[in-house]
Amino acid sequence: MDQLENSMADMKEINGPEFSVERDADDRNVLNVNIDSSTSFIFRWQPTTRDLALQSPLTGVYIYRYDPETETWRSAADGHAIYELFVREIMSVAKGYPML
Repeated sequence: MDQLENSMADMKEINGPEFSVERDADDRNVLNVNIDSSTSFIFRWQPTTRDLALQSPLTGVYIYRYDPETETWRSAADGHAIYELFVREIMSVAKGYPML
């Protein structure tokens, strides 16, 4: 979660005041990436299952599991890497891209 949060530091400057990346005040395992008042990506770390969920405003919810061999988070459904989907989608609704 820290890497995701830090990867978007430069995007905050070029996307204006509505763009924010912040941990949920009640649950530090949730990271909200707010593009504007109606568009948000939500990452949820689930410590009990060790899964990472991405809720996308464009394509819905995906569940990822860490693959230690490739050191990437991979979709439990079809094997795509989390950064492949997230970078493509955030670039379609915001300026810049995360440095993952």
